Amino acid sequence: MINSWEAYFIFSGKERKGIIVLGVILTLSMVITFLVPNKNGLVGKTSPLTIPTLHLFKFDPNTIDSANAIQLGIPIKQVNTLMHYREKGGRFYKKEDILKLYGLDPVIAHQLIPFIELKSTENLSKRGGDILQTKREIITNQIMIMRQGINRIKKVMTGLG
Repeated sequence: MINSWEAYFIFSGKERKGIIVLGVILTLSMVITFLVPNKNGLVGKTSPLTIPTLHLFKFDPNTIDSANAIQLGIPIKQVNTLMHYREKGGRFYKKEDILKLYGLDPVIAHQLIPFIELKSTENLSKRGGDILQTKREIITNQIMIMRQGINRIKKVMTGLG
């Protein structure tokens, strides 16, 4: 009787031919990858010591537009992140806040910090306060309108009853 582990290595003629063909294909593909140089190996790769050249100028990250941000050398994905951050109400209050921008390479961020000129953050906070005040006024007006509607419904209901 055949041992249980030997039963796994008994193949029919077709199975043996299939295993041989697969082995030859695998061996050839490995030999070809080692013999043929990869032409695309250098595309898109930069060495860690290579720093892209930046065209630096003074800017305010709270007001810079996307074209100027790209001229600074900030990658397009991070420019989109910056614009989205500002659209959602995000603000930079000190120069080092640029380091918190998601995905921005710290090397680029440290090169940009000396060129950041933040306008007074008091104006930004006042403007935010104005927006908050107008939102409060809108909500207060909506509550007053709802109360008036409820009072009218009560008058109609008491007249029916």
